[in-house]
Order: sequence, then structure tokens, then C-alpha cells
Amino acid sequence: MKTRDRILECSLLLFNEQGEPNVSTLEIANE
Repeated sequence: MKTRDRILECSLLLFNEQGEPNVSTLEIANE
């Protein structure tokens, strides 16, 4: 799996769990 795909998958999970306005790029990077 490419890095881009991992970032997209992780960000989608976080957006669905917490809502788009509540997710920062730092949180995505930490996952």
C-alpha cells in the first residue's frame, strides 16, 4: 500500500469518527 493510500484511509476514518472540522493534519500524521 502506498503512503498516499495510507494517509487517505486514515484521514477518512478520523473524519468519519470525529467530523471533518475536528481533525487536524497533526492527528492524521500521528496515526
